[in-house]
Amino acid sequence: MKYPKTDREEDFRSESGMKHSAKGVKCQVRGDRARLELTLTAKYGYNIQILSRQVQERVRSSVENMTGLKVVHVNVKISKVAGGAEA
Repeated sequence: MKYPKTDREEDFRSESGMKHSAKGVKCQVRGDRARLELTLTAKYGYNIQILSRQVQERVRSSVENMTGLKVVHVNVKISKVAGGAEA
C-alpha cells in the first residue's frame, strides 16, 4: 500500500534543508504511522539476511524513539555488494 505525499513530508524536507529525498531512503507518514524503504549496499562477506533483519530492527527502534511515530513497515533492499574477494 503506497501512501500519498503529505504536507509533513514537504515540511521535513524544507526544515532539513533538503531539496530532494535522500538517495536510498523513502519515508511515508500517515497520521502517527510511518513506512520506510531503504536501499543499501552490503559489504562483501556479511550474511545479507541477518544484516537486513538487524537494519530493520535498528531503524524501527531509532525512528520510533526519535519521532514518536509507530513504524509499521521497514523494507530493506540490498542493491549491491561492495568489495569482493580479490583473486
